[in-house]
Amino acid sequence: MKSLEERIAELESRTSAIRSKVPIRFIDDSMPEQAAFIRDPARLKLAFCTRRAGKSYGEGRYLVQEASSQPNVSCLYIALTRDSAENIMWRDVLKRLDVELGLGASFNETKLRMTLPNGSTIRLLGLDVDEDEKNKLLGGKYRLVVIDEAASFTIDLNALVYETLKPAVADLRGTICMSSTPTNIHAGIFFDMTKEQDPMRPGRWTYEDWSCHRWGYEQNPYVREQVEADIAELIAKKPRIELTAGFRQHWRGNWAIDTTKLVYKFDPAANTFSGQLPKLRQGEWHYVLGIDTGHKASAFTLTAYHDHHPDLYVLESWKRRGMDITAMATVEKQYRARFPIDIVKVDGANRQAVEEMNKRHGCQLVAADKKDKFEFIDIMNDDFIQRRIYVSTADWEPERQAEFTDLGRCGAPEYVNKQKCGLLLEEYRQLVVDERKLMRTRKREEHPNCENHCADSTLYPWRETYPYLSTLLKAEVPRNSPEWYAEQNRQQQVQLDEQFERELAVNRQEQRESESDDAWL
Repeated sequence: MKSLEERIAELESRTSAIRSKVPIRFIDDSMPEQAAFIRDPARLKLAFCTRRAGKSYGEGRYLVQEASSQPNVSCLYIALTRDSAENIMWRDVLKRLDVELGLGASFNETKLRMTLPNGSTIRLLGLDVDEDEKNKLLGGKYRLVVIDEAASFTIDLNALVYETLKPAVADLRGTICMSSTPTNIHAGIFFDMTKEQDPMRPGRWTYEDWSCHRWGYEQNPYVREQVEADIAELIAKKPRIELTAGFRQHWRGNWAIDTTKLVYKFDPAANTFSGQLPKLRQGEWHYVLGIDTGHKASAFTLTAYHDHHPDLYVLESWKRRGMDITAMATVEKQYRARFPIDIVKVDGANRQAVEEMNKRHGCQLVAADKKDKFEFIDIMNDDFIQRRIYVSTADWEPERQAEFTDLGRCGAPEYVNKQKCGLLLEEYRQLVVDERKLMRTRKREEHPNCENHCADSTLYPWRETYPYLSTLLKAEVPRNSPEWYAEQNRQQQVQLDEQFERELAVNRQEQRESESDDAWL
């Protein structure tokens, strides 16, 4: 009679033999959208999903399928950090698939590497720590690369895909995939490709050389009923939660922004004006120009404040890429020709550029202090909340558009908005705090994927304007009214008092001179 150990070994041998004859079904056809994404022969693919749509599990199936299809090949899963890669893919997906599909894989916990019996590997990496992390990929050859959480990356995904990964998949004719749900970051290659898409309406589209797929939790039969029940319960407890950005991002796949994460507390309903400055009977307007320098983009913002008005007005704000020092100096002179500029505040990070524009081009620039930036943003936000800052919504005049056309010879076109402050308004609507940096360092910084050129060029002159020191004019009273006569009498009395004081001062001076003469005698 065979021992228990012998019987178990025999049973495992038979089971292994049966498995070797039955092909593994890597693709789950009960989820057609996920299956179509995996079967898509395109070499650049994108998946745009809501939460609980089965995106990560589908990516895991895709990775083990490609690793199993050919011996000794490498596949790569990239997330924001090593921890997020491990939390998303390691235990809940790859190890589960190993058991579910009977892959017989081994797992290296230190290197987060899964090795299949045919020698192929699946490795997990976190690449969004800094740009240097991309160097880990140099020299590798990959059958499949999956970039998860693509909408949240701070590194340049465009450079990662086209400069680093495409050469790495060339030898094996491999595939690169990106996937994500919407986030607060409305910038970057993933946002550009998906900003007009709705994952709650499953389908496909193309964007340049990318084959794109979208689907939501409703296409996941394993969790659909539970998710719908949870959402219904959540709405019953908090009826207005459907309007929040977090709900719309996670469960509707909308590119919504949580306004609490915005850097600037700008309110379009409260902080805009038509473009006409208030007309005041006394005093004058003072103009301050702000410049944010940089080869990636240079920005110019013109502001105005008045002796007798408590608010700051932003009249123009725009940016252009690739401007050199001569082009920026030309624009500064154009502004001085058009307005009586009091001061020009410029980004002080590039001191050499500032000195060259001043000494060689005759500009009059004053370098801005960039220390304690967020402390000043907090004060500026108080002005936004108190409605002390107004941004113009007026359109450019035709002659000004012609100036921008001429300036195009000095830099790549970036004037894409018909409004004078349109590009600034876009930045205020999209510029968010880098939440991961805040969690790691407790230091607030703007998210590096969000442009801030116009916003910075507005912050500089705001710090140099003094509308809070203005004195409000008294309201004019009707002529020949009792109040008017009273004011005339008051002014006449003031003049008499002043004349009396002058005469008294003269008499005192004459008396002192007379006493001095007597003392000399």
